[in-house]
Amino acid sequence: MPPTPLSRSSVLPTLAQAQRPAALVALPWSSANGQSTDDQDLEHRLARLSQVARSAYNYAVLNVAVAYAPCDSYRLGRDIYHTQAYSLGRVIVSNEEQLVEVLRAADGRVDLVLLDIDRRRLFGPQTPASTARELLSQARLLTYSDGRTWAEALKDQLVRLLDEDLQGKRVVIVGSDPRSHSLVPKLSDFGPYITILMREDEIERAPDLARLSTEPNAHIDYLPLSALAECVERADAVVVWRDLEGETLSQHIRPAAYLLDAGLRSIPQASLALARQRGAWPIRIQIIPTLLGTLAAAHEQAVLRDYAFGWRDWQGFTLLAGGAIGPAGALVVDSVRCPRRVLGLADGWGGVRQPHSPEEAAQLQTLERLIAESVCED
Repeated sequence: MPPTPLSRSSVLPTLAQAQRPAALVALPWSSANGQSTDDQDLEHRLARLSQVARSAYNYAVLNVAVAYAPCDSYRLGRDIYHTQAYSLGRVIVSNEEQLVEVLRAADGRVDLVLLDIDRRRLFGPQTPASTARELLSQARLLTYSDGRTWAEALKDQLVRLLDEDLQGKRVVIVGSDPRSHSLVPKLSDFGPYITILMREDEIERAPDLARLSTEPNAHIDYLPLSALAECVERADAVVVWRDLEGETLSQHIRPAAYLLDAGLRSIPQASLALARQRGAWPIRIQIIPTLLGTLAAAHEQAVLRDYAFGWRDWQGFTLLAGGAIGPAGALVVDSVRCPRRVLGLADGWGGVRQPHSPEEAAQLQTLERLIAESVCED
């Protein structure tokens, strides 16, 4: 029998008593079914995204991702993903014309555009970042790789599902996918035994992903699909990029194992039902938490570059900030544009050195006093 889910009564008292961090909330983008591509509908949804962000005093972000198959028109996501810092909506495009249309509509309506720069071999925008740089004059452009973020999300999800300890666990990946080239080295760092099942002709061309792992004894095997039953029977988690063996996989998966639909709808419903009957856990990939982490890192680096990074002479001192490497003895602050805090003296290698001589300590005190008396122009 499948695992018994927790009842509401067993969950709610625990949640009510716990001090929880700010939650990820999915808000309806509109009352529409989420599939319309009418220009006015896009503008309405962008206005809704901006409204949600303003009411929460956070950033309105439009994630523009490239589809994995050609589409006649862009597709609108169903929800706004809302955190303390960001309200994020999603649009999927598959060619340059759709990208241009979406970017023109978004500029001036959102604060940030998080743009997928992955290029599909036979379709899709070929220079999306350059296109966005030309078109966006008000919204800030941030770029990322959807394929690598997808693999990172899958890795994150597996680590959490397996309770943070993958050492010696068995993970089976069914089907070859370019995103595996990012996933497998990341996953092998945690110490599991990884088996990749593919066609025999694909095994001959498979890259040596163990060389990309930081784990010196990475366990990564390539086996033909004929070994599926034996491998799946022992697996703690099975990742499926595309269905290759019908219900054979679900007939062999063991109770309490996780069956991850990595490609989204890559496992037939009959196979999912059979896996549940056997007591396994079919799971769909959740990319949004990892995507929001990617967004936060990209945004923080962009702000750091704008307001902190660099070096300059100020009030008779040479200031450094944001990772800029300057001469030993320069003063490291939190921002060269608007210093508010003194971090110490540069060591000439990008770090801060200790201890200080009496003369250097006096320098630091003088700079701290000047900063306290100064007013930032911006």
